[in-house]
Amino acid sequence: MARTQSRITSTSIPAGAPGVVTNSNGLLVVVTNSNWPTSTDSDDLTASDSINPVSFFTGPDIKPIDSDDITSSEARIFVPLVKSTTAVEKLEDWTVVTDMLSICLFLVITRLLSTPAVVLISPLTIHANKNRQLPLSKMVQPISKPLESRQSALKAVQLSSTALTALTAARAAILPTVSKRSGVTPGTTTEFTYNGTAGSRDYNVYTPNGYTKTSRVPLVLVLCGCYETPTSIAADSRLDALADKEQFIVAYLSQSLSANPYGCWNWFLLDDQTRGSGEPAIIAGIAQTVQNNTAWNIDKNRTYVVGLSTGAAMTVILGATYPDVFAAIGVGSGFQYKSATSLADALAQDVGPGPDPVQQGHIAHQAMGPFARRVPTIVFHGTADIVVPEIHGKEVTISMAVANSLADPSFTNTDFNKPNSNVTMKAPVPDGYTYSAASWNDINGKPVVQFYQIHGMDHAWSGGAPPLVDGADVFTDPRGPSFTDIAYRFFLDNPRSA
Repeated sequence: MARTQSRITSTSIPAGAPGVVTNSNGLLVVVTNSNWPTSTDSDDLTASDSINPVSFFTGPDIKPIDSDDITSSEARIFVPLVKSTTAVEKLEDWTVVTDMLSICLFLVITRLLSTPAVVLISPLTIHANKNRQLPLSKMVQPISKPLESRQSALKAVQLSSTALTALTAARAAILPTVSKRSGVTPGTTTEFTYNGTAGSRDYNVYTPNGYTKTSRVPLVLVLCGCYETPTSIAADSRLDALADKEQFIVAYLSQSLSANPYGCWNWFLLDDQTRGSGEPAIIAGIAQTVQNNTAWNIDKNRTYVVGLSTGAAMTVILGATYPDVFAAIGVGSGFQYKSATSLADALAQDVGPGPDPVQQGHIAHQAMGPFARRVPTIVFHGTADIVVPEIHGKEVTISMAVANSLADPSFTNTDFNKPNSNVTMKAPVPDGYTYSAASWNDINGKPVVQFYQIHGMDHAWSGGAPPLVDGADVFTDPRGPSFTDIAYRFFLDNPRSA
């Protein structure tokens, strides 16, 4: 296996602050060691025999590790399971983590516990070498006191401007530059900033090629996951191409790094799980702003939201809190409504199930309040997901079936083990995954909740672009059924009732 011998790009790193350096082979180094002894220039750091970056980054009390053992093809994230007074002498004493969500959450934990750590990420192999994966909950001690409010949680992960700049650089380094679709005249992407009483967010709106305002068209909101951007999830999902074909408007939303330093929606905070408050209010406000913008002619009864990972978790929250705004929802590897109500809860569910989904379905229905109505839901989840375990896809399916049954007497089937239909097939692509598609229908035979279970797929946008191609990030897998195409067809079949 080839070794990484290239010199790390020159970047000045101040003492005592997190920093980011990269080399020409795409190895990204994020340092969170608060005990960094002195300032240095990363020109002094190499991935070869001459200087050992790992021993330098982790401080003088940790013994050196031969950096010949660290390559861009096998080493992504190495986290010492020790305090700085314990010796680590070989690579095997370190833990390899293979998912970006655990990276983001681990960085939060290292801030909370002041645990020195170095993180090495090679985005080219983020999904490889899973045999050495260890769940996040086993990497650190649990938080002794849950963070019950937005204020305490955000204070706990508050970063300096230097750290925020470093993490912004990290996100940019992970995501490649977008290239235009070859042979295709694209539509127009316009950047906006929303300012409302609950807060502000930036968002992008894609207007398809050939669009005219002569008739009302659907609006699809897309919520990014951690470390994703509107640009990268547009490339992952290929929604722009579908919008060009079907003529609908797409709004891409990502989390502000000032609201969550790792770009994750705060789906686990109580303030962000309630109508009229926090991020649900902001996102619903963006939807209504786009609906009312005279640049487009939006059909308010065909406004939908879809998301991946933490974006999917927030999508479920929107289905429960704003059923009057969103006609139907698409959930890719997400969590059920109020699956977690603190950061500690969220971390625990990285490796285990959430609360009773029947109970959560009742809670979701209560959250709808006077706006309660059927919210058709389509769920995609990979059986090999190591970021959000597959059990959470089942919980979303059950809980939304329960919520819909309470809101609409024409829908009564809430038994996960007795769908009205369940077919197994293979994705019609090279090396396509086998998947099952289950449907729970109303008394007229119309699907209300669907669950696509993709066998062997990890944490990804199913049927998306190849990873790291034409602006896509690593959270996409072209071997699955198309989440984009199937969800959009489901959306069109489910406009909001008058």
